[in-house]
Amino acid sequence: MLQLRSPGWSSGPVLEATTFWSRFIGLRPIATNGLLLRARSVHTAGMAHPLGVVGLDRHFVVVGARTVVAHRVVVMASATWILELPPDRALPNVGETLAKC
Repeated sequence: MLQLRSPGWSSGPVLEATTFWSRFIGLRPIATNGLLLRARSVHTAGMAHPLGVVGLDRHFVVVGARTVVAHRVVVMASATWILELPPDRALPNVGETLAKC
């Protein structure tokens, strides 16, 4: 588990998806504060609720953040990492730099 934070925002403990299946399954079955994966796109196929999606560049600067409804594909071309968050979580602002803790 790791945590991402900036002066005005904190992710709480998040898991890092390191295998194909953990990236494919995503946040669906996991009761957690979030999931960090090395990717530029995510899907919400099979999701019953919206998903917070935050794109991060290689320096963990937020390049995009939005809530996505089920059955969509989100592509953030300038992202190196994607942080998936539950729908009730606040999203960090674009331009914020997040630190890994």
